[in-house]
Amino acid sequence: MGGRVNDAARGLHALGTYGYVHRTREWRQWQVALRAEPGLKPHRRTRALTLAARAESLVGDEFAAERYATEAIALSDAAGIDPPWGAIETKLVVSGDLRQDAAEYRRWWERGRQGAEASGQRYLQLLVDAARGIMLEAWDLAELVAHYERVRVEIRPTATPCSKR
Repeated sequence: MGGRVNDAARGLHALGTYGYVHRTREWRQWQVALRAEPGLKPHRRTRALTLAARAESLVGDEFAAERYATEAIALSDAAGIDPPWGAIETKLVVSGDLRQDAAEYRRWWERGRQGAEASGQRYLQLLVDAARGIMLEAWDLAELVAHYERVRVEIRPTATPCSKR
């Protein structure tokens, strides 16, 4: 990647969704090479780690996904910024699906909600709100129903054109 590692990172991040949806071997190899570059800026490294976490989760390697998400979150914490939603989402998948740990799931959801609130991005806030009930055991049922009753009014209009209204 030479002296333009951060420019290369921008390009790879732009292709991130394509790479992890199509699970291309080349994309994963480029991501490994990118993370090995010492000149990569911290915010780009955090993004690369988050993309790697999501990709590994999609291919079923939850342990690698968790390692990358944990590293992305630690790097974000060290920089004093909220971690990317993708890293939090990976931790939710690991705590919910792999560990079946309701308390851990709730802690990660609350951390994600805090970051979404701080971002001011309403779509991200709704995305996090929608993920709340994925692990029902993490919540009191009445509390969960009340939550969805509050956000349903706002989530419903954002449904895709193919969904029933």
